[in-house]
Amino acid sequence: LEFRRVLFRSCHWISTEYMNWLPAFFRTWIRVESEAEAGDVRFYFGPFRRPLLELKYIRGRADSDRKKFHIVGGLLTRTTDTGWLEFRQVQGRRYTLAAIHEFIPSLPWYLYRMVQAPLHHWVMLRFGRHLARAASRRNGKKQQQD
Repeated sequence: LEFRRVLFRSCHWISTEYMNWLPAFFRTWIRVESEAEAGDVRFYFGPFRRPLLELKYIRGRADSDRKKFHIVGGLLTRTTDTGWLEFRQVQGRRYTLAAIHEFIPSLPWYLYRMVQAPLHHWVMLRFGRHLARAASRRNGKKQQQD
């Protein structure tokens, strides 16, 4: 999924904003816990103790243009050693992409395609709108300062 240009924001900011925005968007439905130093993240559904997903931050050479999280567990994944979520900026931060690679869902494939995948797509579209509003607010403030 491609997000419109988010000026002056790094992949680190965008991924952190996603982790903060998600529980605010879903209110009491989704809870996010993260370990600031390690960058590991867990997503929970409501009051349940078992996470929906567990992500482990993977440091790389292009950290300013890419933020990569391996999917290492949770109720929604079948495996603990495949799949990752990444936020990546390309063409000099002109475009930001969010993608899930090599994810193997715990749901049967037809249910994943009919329920989980469209829900995730819808959530990411809403997050893209949030980023666009944040960018326009920031651009408006910058124009006022000029």
